[in-house]
Amino acid sequence: MDLRAGSFEVDSGASVSYLDEDLFPWQGHEITIEAGMLWKIGSSTPIAYELLPVMTTVKIPYTFYRDWDEKGHLVARTRFSLLTQAVLEGPESYLLGFSGGPSFEWWNEDLTLSHFFSVGGGLAMLDSTNVVGGHSQDFNFNWYVHMGTRHTIREGFYFQYGLYFQHTSNTGLKMPNPGLNALGPMVGFSWDF
Repeated sequence: MDLRAGSFEVDSGASVSYLDEDLFPWQGHEITIEAGMLWKIGSSTPIAYELLPVMTTVKIPYTFYRDWDEKGHLVARTRFSLLTQAVLEGPESYLLGFSGGPSFEWWNEDLTLSHFFSVGGGLAMLDSTNVVGGHSQDFNFNWYVHMGTRHTIREGFYFQYGLYFQHTSNTGLKMPNPGLNALGPMVGFSWDF
């Protein structure tokens, strides 16, 4: 089924009505602003890190679509995120970065609810120190896994919540390289544009 050909229709009894084919959530761009709290997990570093992330994410129109037997819609899109994180507990004070990757979304038939899963990576800069267990250089890489649920508040405006996992490391460019694994909740709002 090719949405670009205008062959897709939403049930007229749906609580959210997208009458124009260009207005389906996955066909346009989207911006999300979200914040949360991440705590160190695992034993890669002895430091009990706590991070306060704020992310701005842009998703581009879909690259894959499949109608799921009138039970929903499976979509793949690409996302790009700007990362800003305050280090609340740990020897560094901030992390600034960029990441990108695919976002897989399942939307229910009436477009009021979606579940998402994303995995990817990017670059990060922070103010490293010589503290044992801390990052040993300013330039690092990041990898993430982000999953959650989004609820439609009104057409084109969404509330979302989920879990975010992040790994930060210099990939052995400088030793020691303990890396940091962190996990925690994220909440935010999204807009279509």
